Formats: sequence, C-alpha cells, structure tokens
Amino acid sequence: MDPARTLRVDYLKLENFDGSNFNAWRRKVIFGMQLLKIYYVIFEEKPDFEEDAESEASWAKDDHFCRSYLLNCLTDHLADAYINKPSAKKIQDALEDQYKDEEKLSKSHLIDKFLDLKFEDDTEILPQVKELEKLVMKLKDEKISFCQTFISGAIINKLPPSWMLFSTDIQRRKRQVTLFDLKRFIQIKDETRTRTITELIAKQKASPNMVAANSEKGNNSSFKKKKSFNRKKNQNPKNLNVQKKEFKKSGKCFNCEKQ
Repeated sequence: MDPARTLRVDYLKLENFDGSNFNAWRRKVIFGMQLLKIYYVIFEEKPDFEEDAESEASWAKDDHFCRSYLLNCLTDHLADAYINKPSAKKIQDALEDQYKDEEKLSKSHLIDKFLDLKFEDDTEILPQVKELEKLVMKLKDEKISFCQTFISGAIINKLPPSWMLFSTDIQRRKRQVTLFDLKRFIQIKDETRTRTITELIAKQKASPNMVAANSEKGNNSSFKKKKSFNRKKNQNPKNLNVQKKEFKKSGKCFNCEKQ
C-alpha cells in the first residue's frame, strides 16, 4: 500500500457511523474518499477491461482500499453487518437504502424538537442557548438553515416568564440585536441572577444565627434583671429597720448606761 495514502487515511479518520446523522457522515466520508482519489469506484460502474489487466488490477486495488475505508468508518456492529458485501459500491448502496428513509424521519424529529424547545427557569439560560445552537447545526446538516435574525428571535421567544422584562427590553431596541450581542446580554443576566440568589441564600442562612444570638442576649438580660431585683430586695427598708431594732435592743442607753 502507498505509504502517503496510509498517512492520509489516518488524517481523514472520521467518527464511526453508528446509525444516526447519516447525511452528515455521508458528506464527510465522500469528501475523504475524494481526497484519497478512490471515490470513482463508488459512483462509476465497473468498466469492461477486456485485456487491460493492469487497469483492472488498479481498479480492484482501489475498490479494496475504498471498501476497507468504508468499513473502518463504521461502528463494530455495523461493520460486522456489511462486511460480507463484496465491493465498496455494494456497501455504500446498502447504507443509502437503509438510512435514507430513517434520515427523513430524523429530520422531522429535529424540526419538532426545535419548535417544542423551551428554556427552563431553574438553570442558567446560556448553556441552554448553546444546546439550541447544536440543534440548529444538526438541522443545517439536513440542509435546513436559519438566518441569524430568526435564531435570535427564537431564543427570545423561548425564554421563561421570569425573563419577560429582559425580552421586552431587547424587542424595544431600535437597532437589531445581533446573535453575538444577545448571548452576551444573556450571560450578564445569568451572572446577575446567580449572584442575587447566592446573596439571598447567605442571608437566609444568617437569619437563624441572628435569632439565636438575640435569644441568648435576651436570656442574659433577664438573668441580670433578676439578679438586680434580688440585690434590691436585700436592700429593702424593712430589713434595715429590723437590723436597727436589733441594734437598739443589744446596745446601752446613753443616758443611764443600762441595757
């Protein structure tokens, strides 16, 4: 085998086809075969070489190489299913017959998914916008394209109700907001909402601690008041009179010096 061609095969190795996104895979594998100069064995009928043994050998060599390339671009279970096909054209035709109709159903499914998609309010919006863009790329692979203005309008329309003010502000702008600017505004809004929620959670966690501190402070205050009350009680004037009477009983008269 030609070493240069082997190197190109390694460079052009695709993600193995597993039965989904056939049209996208088909375009890539055809591009690879064209660069390797072996695609002609797929779209051309095998000629009658008659006595041209050298041309026939070259064709057989390229057909074998193309067949191996196709099988190498399939997942193991699909490669096992098509390995008995004798030529590259037989493999390609069998793949076309099986997956073309399925791709039509897949295209309809992608359109329904795009129309039904709504952004959820309990997670950040920007990652959901990126998922929408992936869906748009899949539709583009199916030759269904949208302009940037349409995608921007779809994103605004799919925002949750809590983003109503944001949507209204964008729609009222005199200058058309580009898709790039719209994603930037959404990122800023996401960051602001996340920061607000974080601060609110922190305040909610701090509130029970403040209540406990105030309760402890109140208990200490009551204890101090009770202690002060007991001290005042001990200093009651009645108690002082008792002490004075006891002093008079035990003392001597200043005039007669009698008990």
